[in-house]
Amino acid sequence: MRPFFKNAERVKALEAEARRWIGTPFVPFQGVCQGGCDCVHLVHQLATDCGFPHELKPPCYTLDATAHREDSQLRGYLESIPNCLRLDDGEPLMPGDLVTFMMGRAPHHLGMMVTPPVFIHSIRGLGTTFGQLDDPTYARRKDAVYRLMER
Repeated sequence: MRPFFKNAERVKALEAEARRWIGTPFVPFQGVCQGGCDCVHLVHQLATDCGFPHELKPPCYTLDATAHREDSQLRGYLESIPNCLRLDDGEPLMPGDLVTFMMGRAPHHLGMMVTPPVFIHSIRGLGTTFGQLDDPTYARRKDAVYRLMER
């Protein structure tokens, strides 16, 4: 298997799609460019719009899930996607990699690498924006990295 976003055309498509989503307001449980999205639906739509073949729907979740539980609905969702592999710590990041972040007691926030260390995410209060993985705010909350693969 090889990384889905190893192809230069797909990376260009990801960069263009990411720019298109910037400024989309944060709206829970939505995935509409410039209409509203949350972090999971944003990443789901970016992967889908760039041609990643999967039929999974983003999971149902509660916004306060990490206040009451230590297991991660987000991690379970990512690990249920065929051809989505969790990377070992320290593995070099590439465009299209999915990064989970700790929010409360468990990973409950998701971003997608665009041009490492730059990632795109949607978060309450900021909406859809680019972040820097080397920013201390995100670096200390980084949990795991997943890579979308193809045969």
